[in-house]
Amino acid sequence: MAHRLEQLATTAVTISAMCVAAAVVHREFISPPQSGMRTDILAASRVAGFSDLTRAGITIGDSAAPIKVLVFSDLECPVCRRFHQRLMEEEARFGKEVAVVFVHFPLAMHRFARQAAQAAECAERQGRFGEFVNQVYENQDSIGLKSWNRFAHDAGIDDTISFGRCASSRVPDPRIQRGVDIGTKLHVEGTPTVIINGWRFNNPPFDSLASVFRNVIRGQPPLGTAAHVSGY
Repeated sequence: MAHRLEQLATTAVTISAMCVAAAVVHREFISPPQSGMRTDILAASRVAGFSDLTRAGITIGDSAAPIKVLVFSDLECPVCRRFHQRLMEEEARFGKEVAVVFVHFPLAMHRFARQAAQAAECAERQGRFGEFVNQVYENQDSIGLKSWNRFAHDAGIDDTISFGRCASSRVPDPRIQRGVDIGTKLHVEGTPTVIINGWRFNNPPFDSLASVFRNVIRGQPPLGTAAHVSGY
């Protein structure tokens, strides 16, 4: 009997571990949600203090844009890469109406995520943050194989010597930690976590970005959801 109970306990633990692993793999590697999904998956809720949140990140685009898309991002995250590419497509369409606010949230499960965030901050000091982020996402499979200096060169950074010193510094950049701290207070559990003009989405709105932007410009809820306000 004791042996039977031990077998059952072992099986339960194994199944639990598999479920956790499956959840992580699904968020990291499975294709993003497609149109026609359930409305509860697409739901959005209001977050208090959005303007304060934007100060924790780096703005890509016109800081005066009426639509601000704040994204808690990890440069080694495959879903972040896909959402960033989708977001850049819509930003090109909407022009100065849309700006992206990149907030660092490197996940512990990604070996090079914090190094990538540090390198991106070094690119920001040379005015090439957006270009550097684009390069890293476009060549994400080269992270760990390609030097940060090479990413910087490809992003148009001329002074790669200063960049290299900055990227190899052991002094953590305070903006990275601030992003992590704020994300933790907001119970951010995965990346990308998306907040558009104060509306936080349960899942990244891959297929509905254009309609979300239009609704926000009209002053309407992005997906016709009832407002629920949360703070941080």
